[in-house]
Amino acid sequence: MTWLETLINTEIIDRIAADPRTTADNFLGYPKQHVFADVLQGGRRIIEVPLSLETPAGEIVSLSVTDQALLYARYNQKGHLHELMHAFRQLIGTWRGEISILDIGCGPATGGLALASVVGPAQAFRYFGCDRSIAMLDLGGRLMAKARELDGIHRASEIRFVPCLNDVDFGNRRQVTTLGSGPINLLN
Repeated sequence: MTWLETLINTEIIDRIAADPRTTADNFLGYPKQHVFADVLQGGRRIIEVPLSLETPAGEIVSLSVTDQALLYARYNQKGHLHELMHAFRQLIGTWRGEISILDIGCGPATGGLALASVVGPAQAFRYFGCDRSIAMLDLGGRLMAKARELDGIHRASEIRFVPCLNDVDFGNRRQVTTLGSGPINLLN
């Protein structure tokens, strides 16, 4: 099992499974088949406040922001990881020099974990994760710290999480090359 698989299993899947509200049919007390649509709003929910939702059976389930972030990671992160790893392999295959990533809307550090998986523990990088959800930043920070603990991330890698781009200190100005499109940009 890779460090990334171990990380996802221990920090997301096992945490949800160990919660007393989780049953064969429910994750954290909410019916599994309705989590994506109702709790996560198809992956578009901004996780800022606790939720009290009525299940299809009429029960009220309360989910903290931490619960919501874990469910987001459980339902969305694995697919996004594979997509980003594929993209990074194409972009970084012959890349030389410092690697920095600005991940806007970073969620649970999906882009940072994908980058770490592709470059391996021998390559240091800089990762700036930005998300307005403090719960996502907290989960992302925990996942990246655990990845480092599992020797998936070079010890010299710089990892920072911020709720606002104004809070990012990129260091000294230098020539910038942007690769890719969308919310993830590599800078050198």
